[in-house]
Amino acid sequence: LRFEQEAKLLKKSVAQVARREKRIQDQELEIKNLEVLLETEAEMKRAVEGKNAELVRELEDIRFEARGGTWTFPTGTGIQRGI
Repeated sequence: LRFEQEAKLLKKSVAQVARREKRIQDQELEIKNLEVLLETEAEMKRAVEGKNAELVRELEDIRFEARGGTWTFPTGTGIQRGI
């Protein structure tokens, strides 16, 4: 009878350890997925920032051309863009 009780407790402990191990593996996978997601978002942010800088330069060029190729300063004086 005592052997059967110990065997039952051992099986219960083994099952409990297996559940914990599964939970740990699931958490590790979740962490890995979040790290990949974070890196992807960081890459997207860098790409968007690069595109934004490019668009700002294009907008500045368009404004420059719309003013007849003259940079205007707050003082009201202008200079020709040397190309």
